[in-house]
Amino acid sequence: EAPASPTNSEGDSRSVRSHSWELVDLPSSEGTGVVVTPVHASSTPSPVRAMSSQGGTAPLRESTSPFRAPVICVLGHTDAGKTKLLDRIRSSKVQEGEAGGISQHIGATMLPREGLLRISAPLQREEELEIEVPGLLLLDTPGHETFNNLRHRGSSICDVGIVVVDLMHGVEKQTKEAIALLRDQRRPFVIALNKIDRLYGWQPDTSASIREALENQHGGTTDEFHNRWTKVRVQLAELGLNASLCWELGRHEKKDISVVPVSALTGEGIPDLLFLLSSFCQRFLSNRLAMKASPLVCTVLEVREVVGMGVCADVILVQGSLHEGDHISLRSRSSEAITSTIRALVTPKPLEELRSQSGGAAAYNYHHSVTGTAAVRISGPNLSNVQAGSLLTVDETKARSIVGALG
Repeated sequence: EAPASPTNSEGDSRSVRSHSWELVDLPSSEGTGVVVTPVHASSTPSPVRAMSSQGGTAPLRESTSPFRAPVICVLGHTDAGKTKLLDRIRSSKVQEGEAGGISQHIGATMLPREGLLRISAPLQREEELEIEVPGLLLLDTPGHETFNNLRHRGSSICDVGIVVVDLMHGVEKQTKEAIALLRDQRRPFVIALNKIDRLYGWQPDTSASIREALENQHGGTTDEFHNRWTKVRVQLAELGLNASLCWELGRHEKKDISVVPVSALTGEGIPDLLFLLSSFCQRFLSNRLAMKASPLVCTVLEVREVVGMGVCADVILVQGSLHEGDHISLRSRSSEAITSTIRALVTPKPLEELRSQSGGAAAYNYHHSVTGTAAVRISGPNLSNVQAGSLLTVDETKARSIVGALG
């Protein structure tokens, strides 16, 4: 079986001419599977009108980016450091609030372009690439084996995956499962080789690229890294994956799996990881990530009761728009149709977690409408029995309700 790679992500055996057809791995509104959209490889995505990120009735404006934000799903074995890695990016402490330090739900965080530019600034000075994606929507999934359904849900929504591997333990059970999920979904992915700070004698150096940080270590530390990395590389090869350190890819960057050594504790490698993801998305997924007004692509992550809002549905809006007063349809746990009306639309503020309760109302933005890629919390009637993982559709034949009249 061929390795899951950027080359495979947009090609498909069902496409006669993979160079002229983009395989859009988004669920159709009927939930019947893959939608294949013809897109000429040389076409340039046109800017579309995007809603302001601020709440209220801000007017539509021209987006400065031709892309939507890619959805990045973080997967890996329990205790590999997935949430800790995102905590380092967000400067947050979400992991400390989880029971036993283990994630129990899917989390979602928007890393805006400004944050992306700030974190990856050292790499931008070395590379001739301007980051154009408006940000990265990061999904955090539980690693414990009992949460297989949540990992499957996250991997099916994402555009690109990050598989976090503990350098000290190598490829583990849930690592293999995460890779299998991404390959089944035909999603490209990179590997974050975490916990390099546990190498004996590691000297933190967050001002340099990860390659330079490794080269600046003492000889014994560098030798231990290469020994442990070689073992991981062999384990990945046993899974049919050709993996290389990100700076060793060269002309094989579209064929091999990129591996970025990182430390979620001290921060090395995180700028390299984020810059690699941004570069990868812009160069290899430009058709997939082109901003489109329709069709609506929106999937329910989880349903939960929220203080002050009642029962809400947390959804990932990949494409299209949602508005207050929209009449929506979803699927129940018994596969029956459920109808509701959007009473409120809430998104976490940049770098805040959708599932986090610690920030209260101040951690969220309230909107009259939301457009483009976003993690959204929807309040409305009849949501308690909604099936997580189901698609949300909007009934365009009905006029939007006046929210104030809904009670």
